[in-house]
Formats: sequence, structure tokens, C-alpha cells
Amino acid sequence: MTESERTSHLDILYENQRGIMLCGVPYFSEKSLLNFDPAPWVDQHFVASPVSTKTATCPDPSWEWAWQRWYIDMSGDVDESGWQYGFSFTMNNWHGKPVSLHSFVRRRRWIRKRKKKELRRDELPLVPESFTISSSYPIQRSSTQTRSSFEDDSSDFDLSEVTTIPALLRALQDSRIDREKLEALATFLASASIDEKVYVKNCKKDLLKNFVFEHSCRKANELLNASLTAAEASTSQVALRESPTPQD
Repeated sequence: MTESERTSHLDILYENQRGIMLCGVPYFSEKSLLNFDPAPWVDQHFVASPVSTKTATCPDPSWEWAWQRWYIDMSGDVDESGWQYGFSFTMNNWHGKPVSLHSFVRRRRWIRKRKKKELRRDELPLVPESFTISSSYPIQRSSTQTRSSFEDDSSDFDLSEVTTIPALLRALQDSRIDREKLEALATFLASASIDEKVYVKNCKKDLLKNFVFEHSCRKANELLNASLTAAEASTSQVALRESPTPQD
């Protein structure tokens, strides 16, 4: 297990429903699940979960939520609400577009990151200036080393990887300064589809809570609005070019 896995973890829950498509409209509910179907909520190993996104808590007091709420994983082949459709839960043939007579079940993936609680300075255990491990390796503790461990502002994510909504959320949580958060947001918007931009804009209120300073929030809001406006304008131009020209 890596150091990152010991200090943080991405919790995953799948939401399952059964239903049918009528005239192109999906009618699905967890109440329609049959006896041989999985539970309405299952964990990342597809084992029945006693909790949902509304009731899930951290496993013990040493953990706390790194993300303010659960998010729908919009990566992969999903519809605008994050659902994947299939003929049955036992078949691994999921697709984001429901097809009549071939889409009787659906599922979507929820994610939320938790992290180990950080001890405050007054909670750190007292350590002598010099101590020995196994009576043979003296380790010198200096005030300079202690300060550097608290003042390290480096972040652990790669901007080139911020291409999906979960990656963006992780970057916003892991970044320690607003400048890095703005860079992550700009990188994501540069390659995001219009559906992803709409989804992020709908979650704008929660997203902006990650920023510390008011001017950073305004800048992030401007980035979101400008990016979505440009994408919608581009889509409209494409639609106009592809529309049939009336014949005389």
C-alpha cells in the first residue's frame, strides 16, 4: 500500500435500478428490482451495501471527508445523468444510450474521497531533539525540518491528467493554493465536452467552495461562464452549417 493509499481513499458506490423504455422515456426505479438482481446500492466490489450516498459515513473517527459531498462519475459511456444501461446486471455490456427492448436495468457510479485527519501542532506527540530507533540509528530532529514539513505547498497531481470530472474534483481538493486550482479548472475546460461543462456549471456552487479568496472565486466563475458560452456558440454554428438549405 502506497503512502497516498494510507492517507486517502476514494469510496465508490453503485446505484442500481430496473425499468423499461416507453416511447423513448426511461421509467426506472430501485423498487422494480427483482429477487435475483443486486441490491439497490453495492460497493466497488458489487457487494450489497447497507448504506447509500445519503447515509454513508467514514469508517472510523481517524478519517474525514475530503470532498464535501458524493459526486456522480461522469467518465466513460454514460448519459447526461451518469447512468449506464444494459440488458441485465449479469451481462457486462453497458452503454450510455438506452435502447428499447435492450435496456431493462441501469446503474451509475458515485464517488467520494476521504482522507486521514491531520493532527494540529498542539496535537503532535512530543519528540525529543534526538532519539534512537533499534538503539543503533540516531535521528536528529531539527526545527527547520519540522517547519518544512508544514510549509510544503507542492501538490500531488499532474495537470495533464485533469481531463475528467473526477480528476478535476481531485485536483481542486489536493491543490493547496488557488492559483493551482484555477490552472486545473482551465486545463479541464480546455478539453471538456459541452455536456461535461454543463454538469460542472450546475455544480458551480459546490465547486467554488474549494477556493479560498473571493477574487479566485470570481475568476473561476468567469472561466466556467466563458467556456460554456463559447461551446454553445460553436455548437450553434455547426448546427447552422449542417441544416439543409431551402431550395427555390
